[in-house]
Amino acid sequence: MMLRGHKRLSTIQEVIMLVFIWVVWNFRNMKAHSSSVKSHLVLAYEVQSLSFLWINARKRKDEAFRWDEWCSDPIRECYSRL
Repeated sequence: MMLRGHKRLSTIQEVIMLVFIWVVWNFRNMKAHSSSVKSHLVLAYEVQSLSFLWINARKRKDEAFRWDEWCSDPIRECYSRL
């Protein structure tokens, strides 16, 4: 049982890292090809919201994370579900 929980947490961490890379990549492209640049706070919000959406898209409705809990502490929210 413990191994299964660690695998699930590892998958969630991988998704968050992939979202981070995706957001930074898009920021880099925007900076190179456009005159408008997003602030660092907007980038952080994008990582938070996209990771929430990407993770919940793969979960059953009864297992989905709640937005308010995700915003307060996503890591604690992940550990509490193991």
